[in-house]
Amino acid sequence: MAFVTEIVLFRARPGIAVETAVETVVEAAEGSRRALAGLDGYIDRSFGVSADGLFGDIVRWRDLASAEAAAAVAPTLCGFDRFLQAIDGPSVRLYHFRSRSL
Repeated sequence: MAFVTEIVLFRARPGIAVETAVETVVEAAEGSRRALAGLDGYIDRSFGVSADGLFGDIVRWRDLASAEAAAAVAPTLCGFDRFLQAIDGPSVRLYHFRSRSL
């Protein structure tokens, strides 16, 4: 089965205390989960953070059109605003990969 893997890499917004940045960002991401899961083409999502504070949000979509449609509406979704407020916008790097399970 083919699908699209969306990988978003980012750092926490400046001003979020280093001691609580991971907890703050992860809680905000969890709060946006339901909004994303309700979108057409959503398959699943995983989330992680590296030792140096780089966050990775990985979402699998049915196809590129679904991923792009989600990106267009995500900022307006209930629960997504808190997640966006926790992200350092200039640090965001977004990638889409045509994927398949091995």
